[in-house]
Amino acid sequence: YLAEAASAANRLIKADVQLTMGGTVAAEADPALLSGLVSFDENLMPSLDEEALAAWAGEVASSCTTVGSERTYTRADGKTVTVAGGAYGWTVDRDALIDLVKSSVAEGVVGEVEMPCTTTGTAFNGAGAQDWGARYCDIDLSEQYVRFYDETGALKEFACTAFEENNEHRHLSHLYCAWPLTETQDNPELVKACEQAIANRESENEASHALVHRSLIAARLKDRDSLTDALLNLMNHKIYYNSLMTNHDYDRGSCYCTDFAIGYTGIINESLVYSAPGEIEILPALPTSGFESGSMKGLRARSQALVQDLTWDTQAKTASVTIQSDIAQTIEVSCGLGGEAKSVTLQPGETTTVEFALS
Repeated sequence: YLAEAASAANRLIKADVQLTMGGTVAAEADPALLSGLVSFDENLMPSLDEEALAAWAGEVASSCTTVGSERTYTRADGKTVTVAGGAYGWTVDRDALIDLVKSSVAEGVVGEVEMPCTTTGTAFNGAGAQDWGARYCDIDLSEQYVRFYDETGALKEFACTAFEENNEHRHLSHLYCAWPLTETQDNPELVKACEQAIANRESENEASHALVHRSLIAARLKDRDSLTDALLNLMNHKIYYNSLMTNHDYDRGSCYCTDFAIGYTGIINESLVYSAPGEIEILPALPTSGFESGSMKGLRARSQALVQDLTWDTQAKTASVTIQSDIAQTIEVSCGLGGEAKSVTLQPGETTTVEFALS
C-alpha cells in the first residue's frame, strides 16, 4: 500500500517545466517545487495541494508582471533611467498558469513552455528591469533628444520614415552625438553603439560625402583604424581628383562634390587635436599611415586657447604642444598616443609647452 502511494506521488513530480517569457526562463515547475505541492489524504493517496499551488502561482504572477511597474535600465550612453506606468509589458495570467501546471503534471511534461499571459512585452529580464528588446526608441525630454537603437546595439538612423533600419543608406547623420557634438567623449558604451552603426553600414564607402562624414566621426571616436580606412578610400580611388574635389560615386558617374576639399582640413584638425572647455588632447586619432611625423601651427581650440605649435614623431616616440591661453584658466593637456596627462595653469596671453613620451 505504501509502495503504491509512493509510486503515485513520484508520478506527480515527473514534470519539469521551464516557463519562458520572451525566450527567458522566468520560473520553473520542477520536481523540487512540485514535491512541496504534493499532499496526501487519509488514505495516503497523493494529489496537488490546490491552495499551495494557487499561492505559488500568485507569487509568480506578481513577480513576473511588469505592466505599470518601475523598470530601471542603463542606456548605451551610460545614463541610468527609471520608467514607470503605461499599459505596455507582461501580465501573467494566474488562473491559466495554475491550469498549465496541472496539465503538465498530468502529462509529465518536460521542457520549455511559454508562460500564459494576457499581455506581453518583447523581452523579460526580471522584475524591475528592461522588458523591451534591443531595438527601441529612447526619448529623453529632460535632454531634448531622441535616439533609436537596433538589434545589434547600434545607434539607428532617425532621419527616415521607417522604424526598420536601412543600412544601405549612405549617411551617418544619426551619429551626431559623436560629431559635431561631443557626447561620446569618456563614454565607452555610446562609442560602442556608434562603432557598431559604422560597421553595419558598409554602403557608406560608396559615396564621397559619406566617407568625409565617417572620417570626422572616426576622429571624434578616436578610432585611428576607421579614420585611416576612410581616408584611404577617399584618396586611392577614382572618386578622388588631384584638386581635392571628389565625384559623388566611385565610377565618376555622378556629380562633382566639394565635400572633401572643404572637409579635409577639418578631418586632419580633428585627428590632431580634440578640445573642450578646460581640456586639450593632442593626437587623439592620428592616422596609422602617412602621419608618422609632422607639425601643425595655429589651431584654435575650444578652450579659449590657441595651439601655437604641435609636433610629433612616432618613430622617436616624442610629441610636444605649445599652448597660449586667452583667459586665466587651468587646462588638462593629454596625448592620445600615450604619456601622462598634465594640468597647466595659464594667465591671459601666457604660453606654455608640454612634452609627451609616446607609448
